[in-house]
Amino acid sequence: MAVLRGDKDLADGHSTKLTDEARELVNPFQTGDDTTDVQFTVDDKKLHFNKGVLCVCSPVFISMFTGEFREKNAREIALPGKKYSDIVTFFRHMHPVFLADTPVTDNSLLPLLELADEYDVKHVCQKCERYINAQLKLAEEGRQHLSMDGTLLLLQACDRDDLRPQRERLVNVIAKKKTRELTQSQKFLSFPADFLADVFRLRCEHLEVCSGHLTTAVRRITTDVSGHDWGLTLNLPQKCARAVFCILII
Repeated sequence: MAVLRGDKDLADGHSTKLTDEARELVNPFQTGDDTTDVQFTVDDKKLHFNKGVLCVCSPVFISMFTGEFREKNAREIALPGKKYSDIVTFFRHMHPVFLADTPVTDNSLLPLLELADEYDVKHVCQKCERYINAQLKLAEEGRQHLSMDGTLLLLQACDRDDLRPQRERLVNVIAKKKTRELTQSQKFLSFPADFLADVFRLRCEHLEVCSGHLTTAVRRITTDVSGHDWGLTLNLPQKCARAVFCILII
């Protein structure tokens, strides 16, 4: 397994100009060396890896290479139904040399989660979860606009029991978007019905809270001005403005 120039530079402490997406395409597993002892075939292309690394990361590979399976003594293993670029990225996230320099991206999130589930690679699942949390935090703090494409991606990623809290956070983020942005998006209506139901339920709850605050504010203003000459109530505009401000920040 040859270390490519971009990764060696990073290992030596020199910077590179590779983007996250470009790094996903860098394939250090094209050729074998003294450290590789198994070869995978994906989309009629070869990938060389080390059984020991695979077994450390995955109990599925432990069973494959130590149990009574045909792959136990095989030098070449076919992975039908898998996408070559997805497996390359997955292997990069498993290999200790490339793990730290291989970020999760929008492009790799869903394939990584699927493969990590299939092969029970917990540290890859955790890395994807950290990426999802980071994206949600940026959206919650208003530091990054979450598009409908981004929403759909995160929703698909959160369609797992262990990511239910992240799904609830996503519902909260979308429920606060302006109605025009939601209705103008063609993808919004393609979201799962249960997600839309949760979004609209939360929006209704938010409107009820706003309505309650508005009613309280109006009652206070009415009480303040009752029995007074309207022309002499100089602080009425300030009170109205304060009431509206309280409603808007809810």
